[in-house]
Amino acid sequence: MSGQRIACLPVRIAAGQWRVPPQHTIGPAVQSEQFERIHAFWTRRHQLTQGELGEFYQRVIAALTPCRPREAASLGDSLADLRHQFFIEKVLHSDSDAAPHHIGALFLYFKRFIIDQLRKQRDDDDADALLGPPATLGKNPKTLHSLWREFEEGLGGRKPAKMFTARERGRVKQMYYRRKVVWDSVALLIRAGYTAQTAIDRIYETYGADQSVTNVIKAMLNDRQEGGHPNLRVGRLRN
Repeated sequence: MSGQRIACLPVRIAAGQWRVPPQHTIGPAVQSEQFERIHAFWTRRHQLTQGELGEFYQRVIAALTPCRPREAASLGDSLADLRHQFFIEKVLHSDSDAAPHHIGALFLYFKRFIIDQLRKQRDDDDADALLGPPATLGKNPKTLHSLWREFEEGLGGRKPAKMFTARERGRVKQMYYRRKVVWDSVALLIRAGYTAQTAIDRIYETYGADQSVTNVIKAMLNDRQEGGHPNLRVGRLRN
């Protein structure tokens, strides 16, 4: 995979695959020799193998677990989701060459990310009054295709889910959270070179074309706890 941009993660922690040592997963601080591993991965994050990427992801998430910026309470997303978003947006897909040299710097990066999200939320709230379509979700999408259109375009004259503000997401928090597992997977596959159609086809191939949207979401949420289904892990851009 050297020389190719890694498009998505994480990998599943399973037998025969990389697993975070217990002493690296919890604790109030990360020892300097452990953080050196994070720094080394960070500086060459676009050339990592799939196994290294999984280790990098797990180490960063574990290191950030004790960091709980008070500003995060004003956002509609959980800290776990924010840590995941931070890794995707500010670590994996960042164009900056700057890498933190110690745990305090990583915490500062994360706090700045949270503050940026708050600023975006305020901007969204200011613009919300100018947006006519209601920010609601459909009650029972029949297919993953309609679920994706709900995210990208909105259904029935509603506002696209991808444009919901944090406040609007909070109004439909449980429903939004459950559907987000599908939206995230489709979006990451698209970044890897799939079309929306082929990305959704891959999800159906994985979970069964005869399964309801509800059953697919339930299965994907279960798999997400272990890093996602193997068929939906994209380690490189598709040729």
